[in-house]
Amino acid sequence: MAENGAVQDDLTLRQIVDGISALVAVLTPDGAVETVNRQVQEYFGKTLEELREWSSTNAVHPDDLPAVLAQWTRSIESGQPYDIELRQRGADGVYRWFHAQGLPVRDAEGCILRWFVLQTDVDERKRNEAALTSAFEELAKSEAELRTIIDAIPQLIVSLRADGTFLSANQAVLDYTGLTKEEVRTESFGDVFHPEDTERLRDQRDLAISRGVPFEYERRVRRKDGQYRWFLIQYNPLRDPRGEVIRWYAAGTDIDDRKRAEDALRSNEQSLRLIVDSIPG
Repeated sequence: MAENGAVQDDLTLRQIVDGISALVAVLTPDGAVETVNRQVQEYFGKTLEELREWSSTNAVHPDDLPAVLAQWTRSIESGQPYDIELRQRGADGVYRWFHAQGLPVRDAEGCILRWFVLQTDVDERKRNEAALTSAFEELAKSEAELRTIIDAIPQLIVSLRADGTFLSANQAVLDYTGLTKEEVRTESFGDVFHPEDTERLRDQRDLAISRGVPFEYERRVRRKDGQYRWFLIQYNPLRDPRGEVIRWYAAGTDIDDRKRAEDALRSNEQSLRLIVDSIPG
């Protein structure tokens, strides 16, 4: 009866693990492979006997094998769950990423009876993560190159987030205002703009930012010697492939000499008009 009961238990265990869609292996308390489900054999294209020698075959990627063995040894010795990501070679010769979790099953006294190792295919996720990391690295490289280019431009250039909040300023801004990179990120940067212009242009700027279209205005910016000079500030949005604004670039061009010439011209026109108006006939 005991033998029949053991056979029945073995059949039930095999039926249970075969019913799990993920790769499942059942191991003895000391870590030897006892049985695997059908999905394991189909993925690796190996027999149970071959799979029992997994550590000495090409089942695990050679770059991952040392870490896998070390982690598995620690789990067997400590009785703590096993959790690792590794590449495993399929029957087609292609390595795919798996998340392997080993859980000990204990008796009433706390002794380990078996280990159940569940292996979930996470290859697509890992590839997406790698692609995302690569994209961020390329973006960081591109932004570093862009900052170098922007710093070489003599115009005052400020980059802003999509909502119009400050992001960074180029070297020309620092040279003109006398502020440091740290100071331009604080409220100190707002002090370089003439307060009359800030009050006058606040609503106009906020409305233009919300519309997401290029715009420009004229305002006075304080130089490091305390003198205000007029600048033409031109805002242009940077959009993502979907057309959403992801950044603004504001370029400031010194137009103070032009503004003074215009003021002088207006003054001369007024003087000329007074002279002409005073001539009889």
